[in-house]
Amino acid sequence: MDKMTKNCKIAMLAAAATAASVALAMPTKGEFAKAQPIVNELMNPLVNGYKAKKTSAAEVGAKAVEYAREAETEAAKFLLLKGAITYYSRAEEYDKAADAVDELDRVVKDIPPDTMLDIISRATSRISEANAPRLHAQYRLVSARSQAEKMVAKMKALAAKRPADDVVRRRYAEALAASGNWTAALDEFAKVKGKTGEIAAAEKSGKGVSGDIASFWWDYEPEEQYATDAIKRHAAEFYQKALTDGSLSGLKKTLAEKRIASLGPVVESGAAAAAAAPAAATEKPAVAERKPEPPRAEVSSKPAPAVPASAKGGRWTLPKTFQTPLERSLDLG
Repeated sequence: MDKMTKNCKIAMLAAAATAASVALAMPTKGEFAKAQPIVNELMNPLVNGYKAKKTSAAEVGAKAVEYAREAETEAAKFLLLKGAITYYSRAEEYDKAADAVDELDRVVKDIPPDTMLDIISRATSRISEANAPRLHAQYRLVSARSQAEKMVAKMKALAAKRPADDVVRRRYAEALAASGNWTAALDEFAKVKGKTGEIAAAEKSGKGVSGDIASFWWDYEPEEQYATDAIKRHAAEFYQKALTDGSLSGLKKTLAEKRIASLGPVVESGAAAAAAAPAAATEKPAVAERKPEPPRAEVSSKPAPAVPASAKGGRWTLPKTFQTPLERSLDLG
């Protein structure tokens, strides 16, 4: 594919956006249908090169990330980054796969947790946590979010029936926090009597001391254990703010640094990830040196019905047995 053709395809990805996509959390079936043939044609030469053992899985992953950053539709970004996660995992480049997970979560808004779990679980299949700690930590974080989202409606109804029950109120707030909705969680925490309500109110007002807020949430004992990680990561964000503004010193500074480090690398998915987003958007992924790879599931070679006649090779999808429920429901395989 020459440079002009490639640029035309990138332009087509951008043009595939519809007016409806502005308000949608996830791309529609129609948007996926428009984006996928173009993604297929862009990626087919690399996928075929991988199948012929002329291109490494890491090179396929790197090019998918590069194309995803040039694409302007959520559907194209989703398909390309999902593919990058798969191929980086095949190449045993697990940190790069985890970077692609973070980028997918950041650029495609409100991906259903169960869909993200399917993507990460495929990337971590038969891979130990020692070899891919970030991917496993991401899986746990998304798993807790999935559980929390299922609990939110239930706890909201219970809190409405028992408005004076602080335990119920805390459980509702914890579900909101674990689902990622800290704004709503703080509203509910602020209604709880005692120190919890005071700290939540101070945080909402923006007048609280970062170190005090961080220390409280770190020591907070949730009613719902699945919320523990989300609450500690929230505390870590305030520890990071306190370290940045210089309000911590001595042993308190050392303790804050130790607590942040104890959460592992996924702590960047909070405030730090947003700060890193501009750099990630412009940085070109390095192509990793090719190395021997274990045999994995083959990419389907069925031609895409909507791909132009000039396109050749296999589709940029996995066989149906390796697809997520979302892909199967969209009939993209």
